[in-house]
Amino acid sequence: MKKKMAFIIVYVIGLIIFTTACSQENQEKSGKKENQEKQEDFLDVSGWIEERVSGKLQWKVNLTLKNNSKKEIFFGDDIILMEGQPEEMYDGVYTIYHPNAPDKRPGDWSFYGKAIAYGIANFKRYWPDGTRRGFLNGGTYSFADPPEYKPVESFCNSSLQPGSSVDYQSVFDQGTWMKPDFRTTVLLVLPEIKNSKDSLRSRVILTLNRSPGEKTRWVIKEKTIVAFDKSNLESIITNSKKNKAMRTLALKWLADVDKETATPYILQDIKQNEDELDRLTAIQMLALFNIEPDPEALNIVNNLAADTRTRSWSNDVAENYLNKQTGE
Repeated sequence: MKKKMAFIIVYVIGLIIFTTACSQENQEKSGKKENQEKQEDFLDVSGWIEERVSGKLQWKVNLTLKNNSKKEIFFGDDIILMEGQPEEMYDGVYTIYHPNAPDKRPGDWSFYGKAIAYGIANFKRYWPDGTRRGFLNGGTYSFADPPEYKPVESFCNSSLQPGSSVDYQSVFDQGTWMKPDFRTTVLLVLPEIKNSKDSLRSRVILTLNRSPGEKTRWVIKEKTIVAFDKSNLESIITNSKKNKAMRTLALKWLADVDKETATPYILQDIKQNEDELDRLTAIQMLALFNIEPDPEALNIVNNLAADTRTRSWSNDVAENYLNKQTGE
C-alpha cells in the first residue's frame, strides 16, 4: 500500500511538472507571437518614390510615417535604397544624417565604408548646419558649406510619439545604376528603430514595385520588419541565399549585434569564388567590425590587393583594408 501510494505521489508530481512546463512553453510561444504581431503593426508607412534621370539617376522619396504603438519610438541615422533585382544584383544609395556639426575636414572613407558593407557605391552625408558631402560612383564628389545649402529636415536622429506622424521628402542620387530591364524592385530600408522602454532594435524594409501604367513611380507593395534578434538574423542569412540584398542586410546587422556569430559567415563569403559583391562586402566588414581573418581569408585579401592586372571594386576594397591594418 505504501509503495502504491508513493508511486501515485511521484506520478502526480511528474504530471504537475509536465503540465507546468507545457504551459510555460505555450506562454512563451504566445508571447513571441504577440510580440511579432505588435512589431508588424507599430509603424504605418505610406507614400511613393519617383524615379528620374538627369545625368544621374535620382529617386524622389515621399513618405509619411505614423507611430501606431503606445510607446515612443526612436530612429537611427541612416537610410538605404537598393534598386535592381535584389535576388541577384542591385545598386543603390546609402544616406546618413549626422546629429552633430561636421569636422573641418570631414573624411569620406569611414562612411563610404559603411555603404560598401551593404554593397553600395553611392553615398551622401548630411549635417544639421546644411553641410553636405557625397560620392557618386564614377568619381564625382560634391561638397559645400553653408549658406549655400540649407539644413535638411529628416526624421533620422529623432523620435515619434504614439499616434504621431512625420513626413519625409528627400532626393537620393546615383552615379551608376542598373539598366531599366534589370530594375524590377526598389527596396527602401528605414533607419534603425528602438523602443523607449525595452530598446528593441529593428529595421523596416519597404518593397516597392512600379505603379501600374506608370514607368517612373514606385509604390509600396510590402513592409517587412526585421528584428535584431540573433536567431532571426541567422535564419535570414541561411535561408536567403537566393535573395542577395536581404542576406547582405542581415549579415551586416548580425555583425552589429553579435560579431562572433557573424564572423564565420563573413569569412565564408571571402573564401567563395562565386560572387564578387558578396566577397567585397565581407572584406569591408572585416575592417568595419575589426574582425581577425584566418590565414586562408587573409591570403585571398592579399592576393586581391596585389592584383594589378584586373583592377576592380574588390581590389580597391582589399587594398584599403590592408592599408587600414598597417595604419597607412
